[in-house]
Amino acid sequence: MPAEGVAATAVASSQAQFAPETAVGRWWFSLAACALFGTLLSWRFVFRPLFGRSNPAALPLSAARSSDWP
Repeated sequence: MPAEGVAATAVASSQAQFAPETAVGRWWFSLAACALFGTLLSWRFVFRPLFGRSNPAALPLSAARSSDWP
Protein backbone atom coordinates (compact mmCIF):
# COMPACT_ATOMS: atom_id res chain seq x y z
CA MET A 1 0.00 0.00 0.00
CA PRO A 2 1.54 3.34 -1.01
CA ALA A 3 2.08 6.00 1.60
CA GLU A 4 -0.02 9.13 1.60
CA GLY A 5 1.09 11.71 -0.98
CA VAL A 6 3.02 9.15 -3.05
CA ALA A 7 1.56 8.34 -6.44
CA ALA A 8 1.36 4.73 -7.42
CA THR A 9 3.55 3.94 -10.42
CA ALA A 10 2.18 2.10 -13.40
CA VAL A 11 3.56 -1.32 -14.10
CA ALA A 12 5.60 -1.36 -17.30
CA SER A 13 4.15 -3.49 -20.04
CA SER A 14 6.29 -6.12 -21.70
CA GLN A 15 4.65 -5.35 -25.04
CA ALA A 16 6.30 -2.61 -27.06
CA GLN A 17 4.11 -0.04 -28.74
CA PHE A 18 4.61 0.19 -32.50
CA ALA A 19 4.09 3.45 -34.34
CA PRO A 20 4.71 3.52 -38.12
CA GLU A 21 5.80 7.16 -37.95
CA THR A 22 8.52 6.30 -35.45
CA ALA A 23 9.73 3.37 -37.53
CA VAL A 24 9.91 5.47 -40.70
CA GLY A 25 11.71 8.25 -38.83
CA ARG A 26 14.27 5.83 -37.43
CA TRP A 27 14.88 4.29 -40.86
CA TRP A 28 15.39 7.72 -42.45
CA PHE A 29 17.76 8.74 -39.66
CA SER A 30 19.75 5.50 -40.01
CA LEU A 31 19.91 5.85 -43.78
CA ALA A 32 21.06 9.48 -43.59
CA ALA A 33 23.66 8.67 -40.92
CA CYS A 34 25.03 5.77 -42.99
CA ALA A 35 25.20 7.91 -46.12
CA LEU A 36 26.93 10.77 -44.34
CA PHE A 37 29.40 8.81 -42.27
CA GLY A 38 29.98 6.23 -45.00
CA THR A 39 30.93 9.00 -47.41
CA LEU A 40 33.22 10.64 -44.87
CA LEU A 41 34.90 7.38 -43.92
CA SER A 42 35.38 6.27 -47.51
CA TRP A 43 36.91 9.65 -48.36
CA ARG A 44 39.19 9.50 -45.33
CA PHE A 45 40.47 5.96 -45.75
CA VAL A 46 40.10 5.18 -49.47
CA PHE A 47 40.09 8.25 -51.69
CA ARG A 48 42.27 10.67 -49.74
CA PRO A 49 45.33 8.38 -49.80
CA LEU A 50 44.79 7.81 -53.53
CA PHE A 51 44.48 11.47 -54.52
CA GLY A 52 46.33 13.18 -51.71
CA ARG A 53 49.91 14.31 -51.59
CA SER A 54 50.97 10.90 -50.32
CA ASN A 55 50.55 9.47 -53.85
CA PRO A 56 52.00 11.97 -56.34
CA ALA A 57 51.81 9.48 -59.22
CA ALA A 58 48.02 9.49 -59.06
CA LEU A 59 47.68 13.26 -59.47
CA PRO A 60 48.49 13.48 -63.23
CA LEU A 61 46.31 10.45 -63.93
CA SER A 62 43.36 11.88 -62.01
CA ALA A 63 43.82 15.28 -63.69
CA ALA A 64 43.84 13.64 -67.13
CA ARG A 65 40.73 11.62 -66.36
CA SER A 66 38.85 14.59 -64.96
CA SER A 67 39.63 16.74 -68.03
CA ASP A 68 38.07 14.07 -70.28
CA TRP A 69 34.81 14.30 -68.35
CA PRO A 70 31.99 15.61 -70.56
